[in-house]
This record gives sequence, C-alpha cells and structure tokens, in this order.
Amino acid sequence: MTKVRVWLSHDGYRDPDDNLAMLVGAAKARQTAKSDPDISIAGLIFGDTTDGGQFHMVHPIKNTPSNMDGDPRFDELAKNKIAAGNYLFFKQYAKPALEKMAPGWAVIDSVQGEVTSSWNYNAQQRSGLSHASRELVSDIISAIGKGGGNNPKEVVVYSAGGGAHVPAEAIGYLRNEGFTDAKIKQHFAIVQHGRTNFASNLEPEARNITRTFTIPIAKQDLDKYANGMDGPGLGKLVRGGIFLEGNRFGAKMAEALDVAQGLKKFENIGPGKTFKTTIDGSDAGSHAFAVNDTRLLANWDNRLKAGETLSAQVGHEHQVVKAGGGYRLRVMFNDFDWKDARALMNGNKAGADASATTAVATALEHDDNTPAEKLSETLTEVKVAAAELVATDADTGEGGEVAALLRKAGPALSLGEADVFAFASDGSATTVVAENGRIGVADIGKPSDIERSDAGSEKLLVDLGESSDLVAVVVAGLSKRGSAHEAAEITAYAEDGSLIGTKLVEANGRTELGFGEEVRYATIEAAEWQGEGALPEANPDLSLIWIEAL
Repeated sequence: MTKVRVWLSHDGYRDPDDNLAMLVGAAKARQTAKSDPDISIAGLIFGDTTDGGQFHMVHPIKNTPSNMDGDPRFDELAKNKIAAGNYLFFKQYAKPALEKMAPGWAVIDSVQGEVTSSWNYNAQQRSGLSHASRELVSDIISAIGKGGGNNPKEVVVYSAGGGAHVPAEAIGYLRNEGFTDAKIKQHFAIVQHGRTNFASNLEPEARNITRTFTIPIAKQDLDKYANGMDGPGLGKLVRGGIFLEGNRFGAKMAEALDVAQGLKKFENIGPGKTFKTTIDGSDAGSHAFAVNDTRLLANWDNRLKAGETLSAQVGHEHQVVKAGGGYRLRVMFNDFDWKDARALMNGNKAGADASATTAVATALEHDDNTPAEKLSETLTEVKVAAAELVATDADTGEGGEVAALLRKAGPALSLGEADVFAFASDGSATTVVAENGRIGVADIGKPSDIERSDAGSEKLLVDLGESSDLVAVVVAGLSKRGSAHEAAEITAYAEDGSLIGTKLVEANGRTELGFGEEVRYATIEAAEWQGEGALPEANPDLSLIWIEAL
C-alpha cells in the first residue's frame, strides 16, 4: 500500500474562513492519521499567500514594497486589518491548539521572517527557499528515493487551503536539481478546491508552475451542485444554532473554536487589527480529501492540464474550465460534509446539540444583541422562491391550506435547506423579516416577532426541503406572566399538503418534534396564552431562530 504524507496549508489573507477551516481540517487529519497507518501528517503551514499578502498581515497600513507582487486588494485598509487579525489569531489561538492536539506536527508560520522578501521560484540551493519549502522538498525527495515509479511506495500531498507558493518554490528547486516533472508527479500532488485561492491568493508565476501538479476537487462550500449532486456544505458549519465545540481535541482547541465562531472574545487584539468571526470551514474539505488515501490515489493522475483553470461562474463550481473553452468535471468529493464536521468536533451528537442550542437560546432570551449577531450569520439572503413546493397539488387546487398559502406566497427567506414564507394575521402574504438573528412577520408588533392579536396570529409557512419524521425547531421570546405562559403552535403537513397534526412548543431553545408521519411543511404561529385564571391582555408573541428536518 502506498504511504501518504500530508501537508496542510492556509493563506490567512483577508477572509476569516481559514480560522475555522484550519481547526476543523486539522482535527479531521489528526483523527484519520491515528486510525490509518498509511497516512502521516507532516504539519500545517500558515501564510501561503502572495508576498504582498504576507507583508500586510504584519503591516496592514503600510504601502506595499515595490519588489512585491502587485494587487489592487493591497490598498484596501479594512481588509488588510482583517488579515492582520487572522495572523494574530493563528499565533495566539490556532498554533497553540494544533501543537497541543498533535505534538509531532510541524506548525509553520510562513509569514514570520518572510515579509520583506518575495517567493523564490528558481532557488539553486535549499538555503534560498522559505522554511516551509525546505521541509516540503525534504519530504518529496525522501518519497522519490523510496521508488516504485507509477506505483509509488510513498507520495506527498499538499492540501492548499490557500495559495500554493510553498510547492511552487519546491518544484522550482527540484527542477534545478535535475528532477523531471514526470518524476515529481509520481510522488507529489497539490489538492485545490477554491477558485478564489487559485486565482487571487496565488501569484501568476506560482500558478503556472503548480497548475499541472494540481488535483482539482469540487468547491466544498455548496450544499448542492448544479449537476444535482449533493455538496458537502462546508461553507456553513453552524446550523440550527449549533456551534462546533472541540473539547475532545483539547481545551485549547475548544477555546480557539469559540473565538473563531464568535462565542468568546478575542483577548488583547491590539490596534491596527480587526477580527471577524466565521461559520465557513470549506477549506477543511481539501484536507479531508488529502487524508482519504482511497479517493486521493484513485485520482492521482486527475490533474489540471496546461491552460486550464477553476471556474468562477455560479453553477460551475464543480467544473474545470478547459484551455480551448468548455468545461470538464472536477473530482467530485462530498465524503466529509457539514454533519461529519459537527460529529467530529462535538462527539456525542445528541448531548452536544442540546447543550449548544440551550446556551444560545437562553442567551437570546436575556440578551438581544450578543448571540443574535452570531446567529444572524447563519441566515442567508432573502430570495424570491418559485413557490413550486407542492406544484401539482397547487395547480389543481388540491393540497389544502399549504397549496392555498403557496399560491399567494411572496418572497421567501432561505434558511439552510428550508424556505420560509410569511403571512399576516388576516392571511395575506407579507414579508419575512430576519433581524438580529430572529425571524418574524412584517405585520403587527415587532417585525422580527410572530404575534397573535384579536384577529388571529401572524404565520410562517416552512418548506423543510425534504420530508422527515422528526423536525427540530429553535424559538426565542416565549415568556411567563403570572400563571400564564406563551407558546408556539406548530402545525405539520405531509408532502401532498395534507394535515398531520398540531403541537405546542412551550420553552425557548431547541425542541425536537415527532408527529408520527413524515413532515414536509410546517406552519408556526403564536398560540393563545396558556394557563388558567386571568390571562394577560398583551399580545403573545415569539421569534423563530431555526427550523430543520432531521
């Protein structure tokens, strides 16, 4: 069996996604290597981006040196400050977490000591290479020395969660040492999923050097590709108000995850830096592919060809742009999805889900600002839905209340896999409002609430995207007044729009509901005050935070 030695890498420039992806991806690599004797992890490299990007991680407000790669992005001060915040996060939180989790790994800061020089793609001696490139060269030469030709005894893979300047330097040096590209490719490959990294975080010369060494896998952000295949959905790792925990990988990992996701304050960030929280862990998919030796080796020769690139067009995230025009398929990889990432980091799913959601919902009840800022990141932009959810029944006038609502529905809010529509208390279609992490109806009262008046309750209609016998709902804003308390009224409908039944949710936080049949649609209303004796005169209300089919 071929041995696989893996280097993980991240750029860290501008966007905060690396902060979460490097933690999740490294945990996945660590877990795999512990159980698979054919996989070994050499380490993780941070700061593999353009030389100007490295410079501005350290000097966000200085002018770019004239000897460095030109990029109009370097003039964007706000983004440079985010890059500086990312670099400090790596040093202050991620690096200690990785070193504690995997003591044998090399965790290399490729920014430190490199910010005043450019990448060297024509090194004649190893001393002319960056530290990270010297380490990579040693591994590649060692693998080549073990032989095997087209059936190599050992290979080295560089998972590019950013640029690929480190391997570009290594390839340039190996060429100067007399190694042919064919010989290097027998034992070395680069994995790349993101078009942004390939096009923007990679200097043109490095891109040309590394192009034909690169195995292109489908973009790892998406839930579904245009060809109908399910995607891993790693662009959104926080769903249903459930954050990643990481305690099973050590206290430092848990702390780093909390800071990356915005659950804990970034301590002592200092002036000139900005830290942005994130729920995007898409680059972790590249690392998951790199440590999946079966998939990796089966696609070892599936490299980019001269002149090919990764598509920037929506709907083509699973394709390569061919040199002469047209497209071909990338390596389709969804073996490690957002659910796998949650299970990896949170361990016992039921316990982790319950504790995380309860904490978030409790905070929402007492503080409208802090956790709402985090949860609002899980809400996607409002889009106009096609209202074809029970198309046949709606067209024929069948399907009961669901079909009737869908025929007059307005714009929908996309919430994970679900589409949410809003209706006023008189039954007319209105606007769904997502405000500070809460979802409500723009009719009476606060727009982010679902409120009941004498005329009836405002209503949300949810198409869950798939049928399931279990539905999870997260609500906030339910209160008690004397002996009375508020409740959410959840009514479930089948795929054909037929009524299944109604249940009350009487507590804030996450509740899992089973109706004895598979549910495709649900309505959410404010129930009348629950309790005995004199009931409050105020209108009962609540807010939806999240809903999904399990």
